[in-house]
Amino acid sequence: MASVVVQTQTAHSIQSESVYVILQKGNPEKARLNLQYPFFLKHLHGNRLIHDASIILPSQAVLLDSGTGTAKILPTSSTLHGIDIYSTLFPDTSAHPNVHFHQQSITCLPPDWSSSFDFVSQTLLTPALTMDEWELALTEIYRILKPGGHVQFSDADWEQRYSSGGPGGRKLNSLMLALAARHSLMPDFSRKVPYLLQKIGFQGITVETRLLPVGRTLGADGIHGEMVMKNAVDVFKGAVLRLGGLEDARTERDFEALAASLEDDWANGHEGASGYYVICATKPSA
Repeated sequence: MASVVVQTQTAHSIQSESVYVILQKGNPEKARLNLQYPFFLKHLHGNRLIHDASIILPSQAVLLDSGTGTAKILPTSSTLHGIDIYSTLFPDTSAHPNVHFHQQSITCLPPDWSSSFDFVSQTLLTPALTMDEWELALTEIYRILKPGGHVQFSDADWEQRYSSGGPGGRKLNSLMLALAARHSLMPDFSRKVPYLLQKIGFQGITVETRLLPVGRTLGADGIHGEMVMKNAVDVFKGAVLRLGGLEDARTERDFEALAASLEDDWANGHEGASGYYVICATKPSA
């Protein structure tokens, strides 16, 4: 059975360190994460846990998965520490004895983790971290990596998150930018994160863009992508309505009409989501 380690922070203190104003918790979120994980693994990383195929980790590598949610599978020789501020998302059991879960924010990691990890992965946390929290998170990642250790981030720029250019997608992405501004989130992940990584001291920074298959005309992968994006849009609906509405989405009916126009894009020549990136970097060797 995998171990679950809850840090001494209270739920309130963890929440205050990372707003998570949009992402959810509980069984519906578990189902959403389980659906999207294989889609993003395949189309962001070519079904590799480590995006950069040139990285060769030691046989007893120690890895950190930030915002682990429902967790991931690892080679049997590695040890994974998964962190999330919501322990309700952790799986109940695991056949892997080297997987450990911690209710913990990436912005404030345990002091004794310094220089302990060979690799850190963080996926799709732009809806969770404010601009200020990103710099805290990257500084903490630098601290806990061993010299020569690697980090990868997989995420999206908000102005391109759900469409490759159709009218419905442009409206929804404009709404997403307004939502990000209201919560001081990072809308331009692909530009700001490389700058912050360099500022903190990382080297070998690379940025790769990905066009994800979304839309039924793209076959099984496109159908899977459409389901993933529909579920994600539904999460954002709650965040928009809690603010009393934004832009063209003032009511639930408004938002659902906007979501339907996005589906029209996918069916009429605007398949795919184009704003996804993978950013990799390395902590200098001692």
